[in-house]
Order: sequence, then structure tokens, then C-alpha cells
Amino acid sequence: MSNQTTQTAVQLIMRFSKAFDVKLEQESKIPLSQVQFIALEYIHNNGSIPMKALAEHLSITPASTSTMVKKLEAMGYITRTPDEYDGRVSRLSLCQEGIEIYKACYIEAGQIVEFFLNRLEEDEREQLVNILQKMLQSED
Repeated sequence: MSNQTTQTAVQLIMRFSKAFDVKLEQESKIPLSQVQFIALEYIHNNGSIPMKALAEHLSITPASTSTMVKKLEAMGYITRTPDEYDGRVSRLSLCQEGIEIYKACYIEAGQIVEFFLNRLEEDEREQLVNILQKMLQSED
């Protein structure tokens, strides 16, 4: 791939990310950052998880994870409990309110994605999804 293609791809990905963030900020009624939403999604999809696993998934420091977890706990979205086998380990789970806010966020994010996808023809949407899946295969 040429250097120019890489530079253009970087610029377009960054522009899309910014456009998505702006649209989300303008339209969202939910008081969560994108990282907090990703954290709730990870906990939702994986059940009770060690805090260390969340830090690794988000690629942030344990201290930053702890700060975010405290905020999410204060909002009533997650609970932190000691691991039954190792009391030094905190396990994170979603509360009922956390499940509800996660679902609401997911709906809002879907609406914003639809806003952008509606600019494409159906076959282009399918191509985009296939390309994104291919690009992210190693991330799964």
C-alpha cells in the first residue's frame, strides 16, 4: 500500500471518528463518555469480570480504570465485589440500571451509525461492514 493511501486512510478514519463523536455529543441524552459505554458493553458481554481485564480491554492504566469504575459505581451502573477465590481482585458486574443504560446507549449509537449508513447504497453498506470486519479480525 502506498504511503499516500495510508495517509488518506488515517485522515478519513480520524475524520469519521470525530464526526461520529460530534453527532453522538449533539444527539445523546445519556451521560456517558464513549470509553464508559465501551466499558459497560464489555462487562455486559462478558459477565462478571476482573477489573484488570477491563483495563486491558480498554488499553488504559489500572489507576484510570479504577477512577472510571468509581464514577460508574456512583452512577449506579456497576457493582464491584471481591473475587471469591482471591479477595485482592475486584470483579465488576452491571446493575439493572447499568443494563438499561447500556441498552439505551446501544440504541442511540445504532441511530447515529444509521445516520451515516443512510448515505450509502445497500450494497455499499454491506461492503463497508465486510471491510470493517476484515480490518478488525485480529482484534477479536
